[in-house]
Amino acid sequence: MCDRREIFWGLVVTLLIIFFAASPFLPKPYNIFSKNVVGWTFMSIGVFFVFLGSLGLVRMPDLYCRMQTATKVTTLGALSMLLGVSILDSSGVFVLKAIVIGVFLLLTAPISASVLIRAAHDEGVPLTEETQFDRYEESKAGEEV
Repeated sequence: MCDRREIFWGLVVTLLIIFFAASPFLPKPYNIFSKNVVGWTFMSIGVFFVFLGSLGLVRMPDLYCRMQTATKVTTLGALSMLLGVSILDSSGVFVLKAIVIGVFLLLTAPISASVLIRAAHDEGVPLTEETQFDRYEESKAGEEV
């Protein structure tokens, strides 16, 4: 497991990489309403959410919590990065492709996570001790009666 110092320095390095990667593309007058600033802000937010998702994979206690974290947070991060790239390159074809990718991601990520979690539950992957109830097991018991 990672301790807090490793997580902190990983976050610092990630933010420095984002800053130095974005700095040549920022406009010289640093206009806050510039298309580049808004686009890179959305991309930075997306990278931050993807980082939180990877942090959740390390910190969560069992497979079920990890799948939920990985699906929800990284989907939000990917959509934010798609929005940032669409703002930076606002050609019509690219924006259309980004919209199609975003809709595909919104439709497939929750369904695939649900299928993987149900398969893991059916195979008997144990829950953590902190889990207070199991709704899937309760619904299966109700169907058998």
